Amino acid sequence: MTGRDSCGTLLDVAGTKTELPMNIRSAKVDELAQRLARLTGEDIETALERAIEERLSRVAWPASADRRTASNSFFERTSRLHVLDPRPAEEIVGYDQFGLPS
Repeated sequence: MTGRDSCGTLLDVAGTKTELPMNIRSAKVDELAQRLARLTGEDIETALERAIEERLSRVAWPASADRRTASNSFFERTSRLHVLDPRPAEEIVGYDQFGLPS
């Protein structure tokens, strides 16, 4: 016997969540998922799981414990970049020491 919680998640008799297959109604999403699976050599579920994880890693904020590490890593990487224009930032932007256009 199954039921649903307040969010619509399917629950079994013990009240634990059960996994349901994903129902993709969009022909375009289905086509993209199949293409990704074909190109990666993975089954569709694995290809979608990895694609979603990769996207989440780019758009989601890191957990607060990892935020400092992520920030430090970013600043460390950018500080090693080659300087393309040695002029001071104020000169590049075009403003003088008073914030007026030069």
